[in-house]
Amino acid sequence: MDDNFKYVSILALNFFTKIAALVISIFTPIKAFVFIVFLMVLIDTAFGIYSVHKIKGWGYFTSNKLFNIVPKLFFYFGTILLSYQIDTHIFEGSINDVNIMVTKVVTFIWLTIETKSIDETSVKLGNKPILDTLQDTIKRFRSIKKDVNL
Repeated sequence: MDDNFKYVSILALNFFTKIAALVISIFTPIKAFVFIVFLMVLIDTAFGIYSVHKIKGWGYFTSNKLFNIVPKLFFYFGTILLSYQIDTHIFEGSINDVNIMVTKVVTFIWLTIETKSIDETSVKLGNKPILDTLQDTIKRFRSIKKDVNL
């Protein structure tokens, strides 16, 4: 019985190792895009948790709201993978000499959505919107440039 269990365990481990290697090999060409989107979702989630804690306290926070990260990541990763497949099989890797253009556009859209979500969370905490901050920074640089050019 003991030897049979060890044999089945080794077979199961071998099977799951092969599945893990398959999944990793599928995402290898687009690992940077997947990692950046994953990082932005984590940052957005951290800001969301922090804002709920600051505004309403820990008593309001529930773990079932945190579960929404899983379908979001699954959807984001799935669309990035699908866009990569479209790039490689339909557009043969490039559009107008830009490699994996569709994948880059899809990733940019998800990053824009996550950045907007982080900005909304920041505004809820009483901060200025990111766009206003960027405009103020550009105005400061222009005024510094005028002072330097005089």
